[in-house]
Amino acid sequence: MNLKAIVIGAGWAGEGHTNALRYCGVEVADIRGEPHRPYLTFYDGWRYQEAIDAIRSGRGWYELPVLT
Repeated sequence: MNLKAIVIGAGWAGEGHTNALRYCGVEVADIRGEPHRPYLTFYDGWRYQEAIDAIRSGRGWYELPVLT
């Protein structure tokens, strides 16, 4: 019996699964990778935390600081 597989995810784990399947004699018919949004930066995290802190303080409208 010939087995075929499709690997979803082209990252390092997908590469490992593909190698393991091929080692076991399974034909890998397709490798599908999905694009993802870029990860947030530390600056993004800092801005979000500033906004959360301003909301929790209950001081009303508050101008968020900006790094220059």
